Amino acid sequence: MLTHQMKKIMALITVSIFIFTMTVCLSTPASAATESVSGKASGTGSTDGQKWIDSDVQGSVTTDTATDPTDDFVLYVNKDWDVAFNPENNSGVQILDIQRKSVRKLVTETIKSGSDGSHDAGLVSTLYNDTVNMDARNASGMKPVQKYVEAIRNLSSLDELSAFISDPGNQLVVSPLMGTTDVDDLKDSTKKILYLTPWALSLTDAAEYSTMTDAGKRTKAAAETMFTAFMAKFGMPGEEAEKAYGELFAFETQLAGSEVSNADEQSYLMDADSYHIMSIDELSAECRNYPVAAVLKQYTDAGITSFNNYQSKWLAKQDELYTSGNLENWKNVLLYNLMMENVNCLDEDCLKMFAGYNNTINGTSDAPDVEGSAYANCNERLKWAVGKMYCDQYITADTKNNIKNMISEILAVYRRRLENADWLSEATRKKAVEKLDAIKIHAVYPDDWSPYEYTGLDFPSAEGSTGLFADMQAIGRYERNAMIKRVINPPKGDIWYAVPQEADAMYIPTQNSINITAGVLGDAFYDPKASESTNLGGIGEVIGHEITHAFDSSGSTFDKDGNMCDWWTDEDRAAFNQKTAKVSEYYAAFEPLSGYQVNGSMTLRETVADLGSYSCLMELAKTKPDFNYKEFFTNTAKMFRMQQSEIAEQVWIQQNPHPPYYLRVNVNLSMLQEFQDTYGVKAGDNMYVTAADRLSVW
Repeated sequence: MLTHQMKKIMALITVSIFIFTMTVCLSTPASAATESVSGKASGTGSTDGQKWIDSDVQGSVTTDTATDPTDDFVLYVNKDWDVAFNPENNSGVQILDIQRKSVRKLVTETIKSGSDGSHDAGLVSTLYNDTVNMDARNASGMKPVQKYVEAIRNLSSLDELSAFISDPGNQLVVSPLMGTTDVDDLKDSTKKILYLTPWALSLTDAAEYSTMTDAGKRTKAAAETMFTAFMAKFGMPGEEAEKAYGELFAFETQLAGSEVSNADEQSYLMDADSYHIMSIDELSAECRNYPVAAVLKQYTDAGITSFNNYQSKWLAKQDELYTSGNLENWKNVLLYNLMMENVNCLDEDCLKMFAGYNNTINGTSDAPDVEGSAYANCNERLKWAVGKMYCDQYITADTKNNIKNMISEILAVYRRRLENADWLSEATRKKAVEKLDAIKIHAVYPDDWSPYEYTGLDFPSAEGSTGLFADMQAIGRYERNAMIKRVINPPKGDIWYAVPQEADAMYIPTQNSINITAGVLGDAFYDPKASESTNLGGIGEVIGHEITHAFDSSGSTFDKDGNMCDWWTDEDRAAFNQKTAKVSEYYAAFEPLSGYQVNGSMTLRETVADLGSYSCLMELAKTKPDFNYKEFFTNTAKMFRMQQSEIAEQVWIQQNPHPPYYLRVNVNLSMLQEFQDTYGVKAGDNMYVTAADRLSVW
């Protein structure tokens, strides 16, 4: 079972996901640079001294809202779309969501048609049908997890607790108070390391336990309500369940101070404290109470000899608290985690509980979507099978070649820019160019699908039962065995991590690869019939963004082979830090919603990547005869269309490594002379920034 915490580690290692949706889901939570960008915006996104309203927020734009490209460009382009968006029963939408729905529709049609008769497509079909079969799920009710809940509630000693969490079968249902996931070794990219990570706190962010925000308060209320309803299914009275959650929360508070917060985790990944490669004997010596050797026995028995103790302070604190006096607290932790990891696999009541949980956090009223859940299960748990079904049916070789050619063009421009980066020494410039030349290009879909087949996975009955829960158990067992194999014998060759049907893009520093997937190639991102100027404003910006991630504050700490090392001179790194500090400070001056200020440090990698991309593309545009700048700028604004509730925007600002989308358009375009020339922007206009004040890193 891939927990929230493990997913977070995977995302951090990936460095960039170009567009990141922040809706909470189980299958997936300074000083002003200039006075002109400071100030506060009201809760509805209206302006109060800062340049632009937060037009990402539902209701902030109306038919009466005035628009002008020199005042607020993203609003000028997207006003009609913003106004037409219907917020009823929807947490929000961005253009990428529309593309994802398109992919989902096509894949779902293929699944239902049964036209793909392969083994892997058969697995997808079974999982899909078992998810939508609510009659069977309702008939099964809570039986799939009943014995685990009873076993946890009946634990009467620390030894019994240790035995329970060390059982490999139990670990498929509930995290053994520790997450495990395989990641490329940061210092030797030819190897895989098993990361040991904290289990997910109920507030999803350690920082909330010291200073709780409004988002934290909503999450706490949602967690308590769902836990109370879930435990009522097992006969626990409401008052007892509320008391249990209260004790759980107090206990989590003791641990949270030793965990890294969401805002700090990106920088922590690059910190020496995050890299603790230890043998099982060394881990056992540090854990006098928590049974780390027993919990990891299935891995050591298979031959895995070392682990990364990713958050050593957390594990030390957990070991300190692993005592008989805290037995009831640990039981509460297990019950809560069991709920979060399985609620979507149970009956209709559980689906409604989870929908209510998400609605409370995001301020929405979405109803459970069983077919959407079925697609999500297939897309996450059998992702490569789904990807092959999509690409075989709907993606042409011409599209793949077009994207590869665009990537090559943008890389060539970037190479010239690195060679001419006069603020770098010759030694650092040389290594930067070597790294650029070594970037692996993963365009659209893999040429060879064989490494991604689900050979050996089937859905037999589990202890006499069949259906969704049994499917998930079988997949979990298969994934665990596959993970062990990857660590023991790391895959050879150019292996993809990005799943082709996902509407996204990413840079992976341990591979030194950029990944532009098939799933993102639609809507404003890419249209084979559109002009080159339009597509460069869409997928071209995405490509430049991912290339720049190789040289952002995190990506730049990895060499051409994907190993974390310092290949910069001290002087060059200091100059780089000076440039990025200016970017961080500039964004930190924005407060899109009252009391919710952009975290310039948390968003730094993404803001640097955006700036680098637009700068590179403007240089490429100069080489294109009859390049249409208006088409470019208009399409890039369309690519960042967003409408979501104010509450969802609050969560976004607090937790998302990307700044709000209206800023991703307006800030970046206001830095470009080509934009100012195209629209006649002049001093005094909101889209105007003097040449001396413009941000630039690459």
